[in-house]
Amino acid sequence: MKTLIVTAHPDDTSLTAALAARLAENLEPDEVELIDLDAERFDPRFSAVDRAAYRGEQEPPADVRTYQRRLDAVDNLILVFPVYAVERSVAAVRRARGADADR
Repeated sequence: MKTLIVTAHPDDTSLTAALAARLAENLEPDEVELIDLDAERFDPRFSAVDRAAYRGEQEPPADVRTYQRRLDAVDNLILVFPVYAVERSVAAVRRARGADADR
C-alpha cells in the first residue's frame, strides 16, 4: 500500500514536522511519500485560473495536475497540521476580505 502524508508548516523543527516524519518512519515498509506544502511553496488561494479550470474552461495549472496525480497514486492519505493553522487561515481570509467577511 502507498501512503501520502501531507503537512504544511513554516518551521521544519516544529511538532507538526516531527509528527509527520515519525509517521513516515513508522509506516515503513509500506511506500510512503511525505509532502510539505510550505517547503513546496504551495499557493492555497483559489485564483481566477483555478476557477476557470473548475468550470471546465481550461486545463488546471501544472502544479494542480501534479498534486492530483500524487493523490490518485495513493491508497491512504494522512493530513498532519496544527489546529491553530486553520483558525489563522480563516482570520487571514476575513482580514483580506475586509469588514464584510463576518456578514
